[in-house]
Amino acid sequence: MKKIIMSLAVAAAVAGCASNHAEKNPLAGKNFATVQENTRITLNFDEKDMRLYGKVVNNYHAPYELAGDNIIVGRMASTMMAPVGPSAQIEQDYFKFMSDPDPKHYKLKSGTLTITDHAGKSYSFEKMN
Repeated sequence: MKKIIMSLAVAAAVAGCASNHAEKNPLAGKNFATVQENTRITLNFDEKDMRLYGKVVNNYHAPYELAGDNIIVGRMASTMMAPVGPSAQIEQDYFKFMSDPDPKHYKLKSGTLTITDHAGKSYSFEKMN
């Protein structure tokens, strides 16, 4: 009986942590996309871990932190396919923007996520179902 009670307590604690993470992190489990000059950019936020991932031409992922309405993206990693044409520059610009170590402001309103850097450059993403 004692083992059952302990198991239930552990399960409740784990479930509580998961729901607290989602409550504290408005981006957790959400998926977004935008299109820049016919190039689709996806941005997804892991439901459990503070990791983001997505795809431009290459798949990418990185850890991130939230501090109030700021997002700080850690070291990004990506696959190494060689994009051609305008997609190459779009991906390069996006990766440079996201991997800048300076905090960026984010705003999530009505299904639109806007991320703006200190220079005023921004990307707006629409929530995907």
